[in-house]
Amino acid sequence: MKRGSVWARGRHVARGFDKENPPPEHIDSSLSAQNVYIGPKGEIVDREHVRTYTERINAAIQEHKQITGRSIRKDAIPAYELVLARSDLGEKEGKFDNHAWMADSVEWVENRFGAENIVGGSMHMDEPDKAGKIHPHIHIVMTPGVQATRGTKLSFKATSPGPGASDTFRTLQTSYGAAMKPFGLERGEIKEKAIQHIEPKDFREGVRRREKSMLDKYKDLPRRERKEVRKSLGIIAEKNQRQDIDHERKIAEKIEKLGDEKVKIENENVQLLAEIEENERRLEYVASLVGKILEAHDRDDEEAMEKHLAPVREILHPGQNREEELERENDEDKWGIRR
Repeated sequence: MKRGSVWARGRHVARGFDKENPPPEHIDSSLSAQNVYIGPKGEIVDREHVRTYTERINAAIQEHKQITGRSIRKDAIPAYELVLARSDLGEKEGKFDNHAWMADSVEWVENRFGAENIVGGSMHMDEPDKAGKIHPHIHIVMTPGVQATRGTKLSFKATSPGPGASDTFRTLQTSYGAAMKPFGLERGEIKEKAIQHIEPKDFREGVRRREKSMLDKYKDLPRRERKEVRKSLGIIAEKNQRQDIDHERKIAEKIEKLGDEKVKIENENVQLLAEIEENERRLEYVASLVGKILEAHDRDDEEAMEKHLAPVREILHPGQNREEELERENDEDKWGIRR
């Protein structure tokens, strides 16, 4: 979260909407009373205000300036946000303890990032899909604080996951999955190659386009009937959008798999060509040795013949020469010929 986005993200997390900044369509304000809010250091509070997020982050920025003697850069990251989510549990969803899940999730964040770095957060229970299904999820906003001699300084690089860091996003997800096992949750499937992420706003826009396209067929219906039809079409549009995304992903996975097979075949061909070239070099070498053996034979030079025969035997029967040599040494030792 860069400084310019702190207010907007805080407004979403703390539900700080008003007439000038109304909630997005996917938020059902009538359900917002079910949300649970997290205060500084992971404490559960009745409600937060977007202003407190800005104040706490600014306080962290000022502390950083006091102990380092310099301000953070304009494009620096003074805060970041974690989203902790889980899949729908079907029939078991109604018996799932969301509050206990949130408490343990906050504890996991405290252990990994430090409770002192938590600015605030919430568990949202007011974002149903078109079918009315609630998908609980947790937002936690933190400052990238690092303990220094005289206080806390900000260092996103030192505390955040990512390439080259001690904890990558994958290991963090694995760690979180392990911590949530007591709730019957399991870490999601690990993909060797990440599937392209669809932003929620892009997904919703796709659903709206589908919904509008289908609704145009019913434009002659009375307004009340059109309203009822629209509700059903919204569910169908979201279902179709998900099916199309899944279909595109499956096609992408097949293309990726074919690409991997192609690379595998190409690698095997390269290896085969290398083996052929190596065998050709060995044949040339053996041919040159045979020529030298024949020359030694013509000279009746047994020592030279044996010298050139040894590498030929090694090429044709790798390791055999050494085994025969060891056997001779053992025989010599056995009969006391050599000490």
